[in-house]
Amino acid sequence: RKAMRKAAAAKIVARGNEKKTAGDAELAERAWRWALRYDPESKEAHEKLGEAFVDKQGWFPKEEAEKRKKGLLPIGTEWLPAKQVEARRAKWAEAWVVAGEHFEVTSNHSLAGAQDVLARAEEMYRAVVRELHGLAEPPVTDGLMKIYYFASRADLDEHDRTAHGDRPGLKQAPGFFSNEDRIGHFFPLPANALNSLQDIVRHEGAHQVAYWL
Repeated sequence: RKAMRKAAAAKIVARGNEKKTAGDAELAERAWRWALRYDPESKEAHEKLGEAFVDKQGWFPKEEAEKRKKGLLPIGTEWLPAKQVEARRAKWAEAWVVAGEHFEVTSNHSLAGAQDVLARAEEMYRAVVRELHGLAEPPVTDGLMKIYYFASRADLDEHDRTAHGDRPGLKQAPGFFSNEDRIGHFFPLPANALNSLQDIVRHEGAHQVAYWL
């Protein structure tokens, strides 16, 4: 399926190139962005959109990418040295926020961690919609579905205490989706855990998608 998605993306990129040559820049851009829905890592699509890759961070507009390559990161309206930003992002009040097509992840873990959880959630969404094709319409939400990825079990427990009434059952859960706030909640699992973080994101994420069906 991954190979099929990459092949489909390549065809859509080529179609966008044709539109660009024909002078239709708007349709060309729409095609390149559509290609990224099939293959989010399509190098040609990103470059056609004027983006550059930053190691361990992802694709960004060239001007922003240059700042990131110099060791700067954005926080609020400022660009500051990465270490300063990472220290501030470790506090939930200024946590990282990354958004995809269907999900938004808030995390005080790390930018890479937030992006990884987002990628797993988006992958799961596509799989659920694909498997339900012909059986149910795609979910209709009131915006991006939200995920919280905490830096530690202690951070998640503190959130549970203040936002979910300190329910005992949640203290043993490796992650959960709550119908109350409609948010998925995760944290880095220990090395000896029975399931991986990817497994938990897929499982609880499926509950989150099903909520909106």
